[in-house]
Amino acid sequence: MIAPMRVAALFSAAALGLALTTACGDSEVEDLMGDRDVNQGETNEQVNEVDVGTQEWGHLQYLADDLEWVEGPGSLAEGAEMVVLEGDPGEADYFTLRLRMPDGFVIDPHFHSGQERVTVIEGTFEVGHGEEANWDEVTALPSGAYFSIPPESPHYARADGQTVVQLNSIGPWSITYVNPEDDPRNE
Repeated sequence: MIAPMRVAALFSAAALGLALTTACGDSEVEDLMGDRDVNQGETNEQVNEVDVGTQEWGHLQYLADDLEWVEGPGSLAEGAEMVVLEGDPGEADYFTLRLRMPDGFVIDPHFHSGQERVTVIEGTFEVGHGEEANWDEVTALPSGAYFSIPPESPHYARADGQTVVQLNSIGPWSITYVNPEDDPRNE
């Protein structure tokens, strides 16, 4: 039996391929996609072999006002709140969580072992890349923006106004600070 997520992925990929081919033609699709790594750092084996048996992949829906926010993880400075919408970030499985940060909240330069995929839900999230924070070189990402950062790629961020971001990835999730002194777990 094919796992439900694999069936959904197959239908999604087939629909995208059909739509692109119908709209553009085969050669234009190749030009459009080029050598792009659509898995953004994960191999096909990692994407396809996630143990969907650890997750109940039923229908989920949440109203924003009904979310039960809790104190953010110890890997972030005090003041952040989070809610896990689906999955378990500590397990080798897909997960989705939201992080709510007050104005001026900073996440010092760090990196993750897996691909980070983030959608800005509310506020503005300022994101920079590199091992040292340079707040003059950040990109201000408003509500509705999306970004994806490859594994082991140092970056940093700051909330401009109360900011909510949604993180989707494959666990187990980890954060490693470039400078260990910036890690709140070391205080």
